[in-house]
Amino acid sequence: HRDVLERLYGWMHETQQQEALQAENYFAFRRAAANNHRDILERLYGWMHETQQQEALQADDYFAFRRAATNGHLDILEYLYGLMTEAQQQETLQAY
Repeated sequence: HRDVLERLYGWMHETQQQEALQAENYFAFRRAAANNHRDILERLYGWMHETQQQEALQADDYFAFRRAATNGHLDILEYLYGLMTEAQQQETLQAY
């Protein structure tokens, strides 16, 4: 999956890249977390600007974190939790 993602992303102009990352409230990021695709999560997160990174983590009331927890993806939980500020960590635990 990662190679296809990288190829598609590389073919896009910068504006298209940013729109794709943000599409449907960071859908690709949220689904990668839900489906235990850490390599995709890391790649998507790395392509985002800092503001987008924070928005993606918080998207849909911390969906990525909540769905990873529901699906038992401990590696994803730890990865996402490590990306969060202390305030976000507390907020996401309350959301869950």
